[in-house]
Amino acid sequence: HLAIGATGTESLDNMINIFPLGEINWVFVAAKNHPITHLEGPLSNETLRKYPAINIEDTSIYMNKRVAWLLPSQSEIIVPNITTKLSCHLKGLGIGFLPRSVCQKYLDSGELIECQVINERKPSPLSLAWKKSHMGKVMCEIINLFKFHHSLASSFLKNIDIKR
Repeated sequence: HLAIGATGTESLDNMINIFPLGEINWVFVAAKNHPITHLEGPLSNETLRKYPAINIEDTSIYMNKRVAWLLPSQSEIIVPNITTKLSCHLKGLGIGFLPRSVCQKYLDSGELIECQVINERKPSPLSLAWKKSHMGKVMCEIINLFKFHHSLASSFLKNIDIKR
């Protein structure tokens, strides 16, 4: 009935309401000891294709599953969540994009290295999405928590750059 962090800021369906939450800024990273960090950028797709991409599995059931970033003929490590993805990056198991807010402290410490790539990933707009037909009292209260930036909603928004 409610999606927190739905991609985009426009509804694809007349039955769905959308409220923009902000956006995620992405950074391409590799572990400090990964061979790709010794190459001069911006890195080409041909170079990147040689190393596994680390991606989070899309849990969609009724919609087509999406892949965040994967080049043709590139191997992929699929993980269940952002925590595991970050851990794989830190261990040097592969490469890919992470939200800057998730990895900034590791960039600051030097455990992760930001790599310049030819095709940077643009910020991803995220929204709150809900069915118009399910607007009961509880749903209205939950939506208002986000609309009015209540502290209860803040943990859902910690990795999003809020544009007010």
